[in-house]
Amino acid sequence: MVGAALGGIKIFLPFMLFWIFICSCQLYSIGTSYPQDDYPDLHEFIGIVITTWRNSLDNVSPPDYSKWSANLKEE
Repeated sequence: MVGAALGGIKIFLPFMLFWIFICSCQLYSIGTSYPQDDYPDLHEFIGIVITTWRNSLDNVSPPDYSKWSANLKEE
């Protein structure tokens, strides 16, 4: 049973990690981030990747759109 579970995860895990990386890149490129309270000493992108991983495991943390909000207020 353990062998069957490990066999299934080695197919699923690379796809999951790929999409976590893609979603993290998109968030980082548009200037959005998550609160870095849990990871104060890490680079912002690494914190985004870890928080995106946590979001995929149902530990949801909303992203911070303060740069976008400030941009809308200027307009």
